[in-house]
Amino acid sequence: MEQVRRKENRNRGRSRLRFSIALLLFVMACVGGWFSGYRSGYDAGDNAWNYKGIYAKTYDVHDLVKPMKNSQTGTISPDFGQVVAAVRAVRETEKRTLEVTPFELNLSLVVRGSGIEHRRITSILSDLRSQIELAQQQSRNSG
Repeated sequence: MEQVRRKENRNRGRSRLRFSIALLLFVMACVGGWFSGYRSGYDAGDNAWNYKGIYAKTYDVHDLVKPMKNSQTGTISPDFGQVVAAVRAVRETEKRTLEVTPFELNLSLVVRGSGIEHRRITSILSDLRSQIELAQQQSRNSG
């Protein structure tokens, strides 16, 4: 009889331990799911205003602008012509407000537009960079 009681007590202890571990794992899974759901919802909401809203963003184009010598003053200033023209092409395809301002001090462009326009500008600038890199590789190979 006493052995039966010991077995029952031992089994109760094991079942309590199993239940505790299972409950702990369940709670951890719930908390992890809540945190990941909250994070993805926050990111989606954060990107929504970037997608639709108009905001300013600075693009570093020091590698895309060519220095030009001014014949009247003899100074060398960067030529933003090609880069600004490529970026302004986005405005004609999007029919939205897009403002492009070259900033000569740090060789960058300050662009005010929507998230769609900023994504397209990023794509255009990366295409220009890859074209320049390809041209440089071809000139090295031919020279």
